[in-house]
Amino acid sequence: MMTYEVTYSIDDESGWWVVEAPEHNAVTQAKTLTTARKRIREALSLFVEDANTAELVETFRLPPGLEQSVRVLEGIRARFQEVQREQQDASRKAAWALRRAGIGTRDSGLLMDLTHQRVAQLLDSEPE
Repeated sequence: MMTYEVTYSIDDESGWWVVEAPEHNAVTQAKTLTTARKRIREALSLFVEDANTAELVETFRLPPGLEQSVRVLEGIRARFQEVQREQQDASRKAAWALRRAGIGTRDSGLLMDLTHQRVAQLLDSEPE
């Protein structure tokens, strides 16, 4: 599968997305990102046959304030995903500890504030 580099930026005057595939001098614009993604494939199709199936490697150029806001969000999201992994591991360990203590899945669920079905799922694999 071919890949093409595509750059998105916001036009300061119109607020529209300007999209470029510099390898092929393909340029288009659209009001929304969704439409811009469709239109760049249309523009690319004038130059290459596989535009509709190719992988687009997207780069976004945003004004500094917007760029910073997106980076902050990405950092928070990454930390949140790490906490979710830790919570999953801790839940599995707690479910197994409760099982080893002879406590059933319904009572374990009440103690862990989970459904007994979720406790059963956690018990499907051994904790690390």
